[in-house]
Amino acid sequence: MKPLKYLVRLEPDLGSFKFKGFVAIDLKSDTPVDRIILNVKDLTVEECILLYKGREDVCSYSVVGEREELHVHPPRRVKGRFVLKIRFNGVINDLMIGFYKSKYITADGVEKYIAVTQFEEREARRAFPCFDHPSFKAVFNIELIVDEKLTAVSNTEILEEYPLGDGRRLVRFAPTPLLSTYLVFFAVGEFEHIQDASSKPVIRVLTPPGKTVYAGYALKKARAALSFMEKYTGLDYPTGKCDYISVQDFVFGAMENYGAITFRENALLVYPNVTNRSNLVRIASIIAHETAHLWFGDIVTPLDWSYLWLNESFATYFSYAAVDVQHPDWEMWDRFLLENSVEAFKRDSLQHTHPIQLPVNLPVNINTSTAPIIYNKGAAILLMLAEYLGEEDFQKAVSVFLRRHAYRNVSTDDYWSVFEEVSQTPVREFADAWIKQPGYPLITAYLEDDTLRLKQARFTYQPGEFKEKWIIPVKLTVHGGEHSGIFEYVLRNREECIKDLPVDSVFKLNSGGRGFYRVKYGMSNLERLGELASKKILNSADSFNIENDFYALTLRGDYSIGEYLYLLEKYYGSEDRYLPASDIAGNLLELNLITPQYKSKIIGYGLKLSERILDGIGLQPVEDETPQRSELRNIMLWTATVLGSKRIREYCSSLFERILEGGIVHPDLQPVALKAGVYVNPAGLNYIKRRLESNTITETEKVYLLNALGAVSDSQLLKDALDYALRKVAKNNIFIVVNSAARNPTALNWLWSWFTDNIKRLEQLPLTHLGRVIASVTPFSGLKNISEVELFFNAYKSPGNLEEDTIKMALEELKVYASVSSR
Repeated sequence: MKPLKYLVRLEPDLGSFKFKGFVAIDLKSDTPVDRIILNVKDLTVEECILLYKGREDVCSYSVVGEREELHVHPPRRVKGRFVLKIRFNGVINDLMIGFYKSKYITADGVEKYIAVTQFEEREARRAFPCFDHPSFKAVFNIELIVDEKLTAVSNTEILEEYPLGDGRRLVRFAPTPLLSTYLVFFAVGEFEHIQDASSKPVIRVLTPPGKTVYAGYALKKARAALSFMEKYTGLDYPTGKCDYISVQDFVFGAMENYGAITFRENALLVYPNVTNRSNLVRIASIIAHETAHLWFGDIVTPLDWSYLWLNESFATYFSYAAVDVQHPDWEMWDRFLLENSVEAFKRDSLQHTHPIQLPVNLPVNINTSTAPIIYNKGAAILLMLAEYLGEEDFQKAVSVFLRRHAYRNVSTDDYWSVFEEVSQTPVREFADAWIKQPGYPLITAYLEDDTLRLKQARFTYQPGEFKEKWIIPVKLTVHGGEHSGIFEYVLRNREECIKDLPVDSVFKLNSGGRGFYRVKYGMSNLERLGELASKKILNSADSFNIENDFYALTLRGDYSIGEYLYLLEKYYGSEDRYLPASDIAGNLLELNLITPQYKSKIIGYGLKLSERILDGIGLQPVEDETPQRSELRNIMLWTATVLGSKRIREYCSSLFERILEGGIVHPDLQPVALKAGVYVNPAGLNYIKRRLESNTITETEKVYLLNALGAVSDSQLLKDALDYALRKVAKNNIFIVVNSAARNPTALNWLWSWFTDNIKRLEQLPLTHLGRVIASVTPFSGLKNISEVELFFNAYKSPGNLEEDTIKMALEELKVYASVSSR
């Protein structure tokens, strides 16, 4: 049995925050059935009627709450086509899932609400009875009965609307293409919009009243992303409009509802004198990510949640590819390595990890544990695959696949069949090793006379015996005078040799950094690569590769922290490029939290690095600088502040004072001015609180302030700030404050106790955000209380499935840092 078509009619009341509903589901069953099982949650079912062969029958029914199911029992067995009609009532909740209310404040300080949906992964059942699984694609006809003064929005354009004579009107939307329930969308409220109707589809950006003036950048980037995806895939967007919608109360950054994509305000709108260059990159990337989902997820949909990576990995990949075409000077692929690959490597270096493709027919949650694999690692594997096959064949395979499987459900194997057909390469063998196995390889490489010996084994921070083996495309650069060159090689076995290399050559594996593996070199070759890095003969990705791999091996125990610092001192003393310099700064701040015995050396090198780079790029932004230069400045200002630079602390304090006095600070400097400013001057906490409670604050500025709230350097004031966050900050933002505090040296000795004392309050957060809090607090603040932390989690009964993934991940990270700390 499967649904073919839905008619969903809702009557939301934004006064009582309740709704009446009616759904008629056109069903087809190839065998006789006497029971129909749908999904429902938090709905009151009033009536079930079956229309079969022209006759309507009232059906008995029961709700099985623990299974979130509605069991409907027709009075006779049915087969073929029939229609199930259900009347029901529901609540517009405040959970930021299902059909929920989102509050916003008008320019004159009035509190108002919209009603909006968020259905991924299994929440459509909170809004209407349905077959709530991605494999049940159907056509949706949405009708909303709303107050005449309000705007109604759904996945498609309005087909017709007319008044009902009671102050309300009925809005009927065009039928959708075949969609899964998690992509259905509707919203009611006061919206304004701007649009680009220059070509099809019409693109609109919808905002609360008065905010469309800030939507121009998003409109431009939406058109650019749509045009890129249509050209790249060869498949046009199929319906007449696509909306990009600003939502104030939102758990995620954005959601790819077909034709009606929702965003957090700070992921969509650009505010003069507040939004900075880094925000502009983020907005463009998120818009590109969600737009890519219209093809990867919406038009072609996973057969099961275990194949979710087919949505998220491709969308993540294209969030960089699409923006790179628009802005080649933004160095998006360097940014990919720093933002995406580093996160994926870190997560996948733990023994407790999982494959990109998850087990079939089991619940899947996108959370702190799974996202770095499903999104980040998956995208990194696609980047490697694109280089392995060649960009032309990769693009052709994507295009053929989408056109062949449009409006269908697919599995991983469906993808690889097309990729093999197009590329004439055994892609399935390559892909299965990377997609269906956990972890990733370390290649140990050393030169013996003219023979390069390569050995692969799974890399983890903690020792273990592993059976995994990969097919690894190795891009090898040989530096050696007339013998220099780039060579491509595929490592298929655990050990292989490459012969006839020049005896005195210097070799670099993973040239360009697009392979998802690490490399351990012999010391002689490593030192010579270091010399090339120090002279910047290596590009930024290769210099980053060498440093980042060495750091990972240091965490594992192959090298000491002293050796890592020596590497930096000797070979990275003049490094000032965004990718390697940013990674080094992040690693030093991490070591500063976990290794007290090396603290003075870490501080010494960190200050030398940050002050040298700041002297080179200047403390003040300049008009035509790139976003990555601006971000590097902020990273170094924060690093220098935490590590104790008197000069930089004074500078950041002066910026903060200017803010306190109502002066203007360049948008690029505002995040670090607030965060570093309150770190230096904790008394500024009162300003942070007052500003957070202002009616004129934007979501973008709010994020700056929330990060600053967790950066106070006085313990008592920081505890006050955390308590304030739990009492006053919106639930969808509290994790920002706690995550900031978790990396604040001030909180190291007591944040774990604060966490356990406040666990019941923290459990009121969205489950995803509770996971983020656990993952950020445990590894650092648990270092002085490891036994206590383990005892706590052994007895802890958390909501959802956190025991199985996020908690295990956090505990293993804690053990890794404890091992480093004890050396």
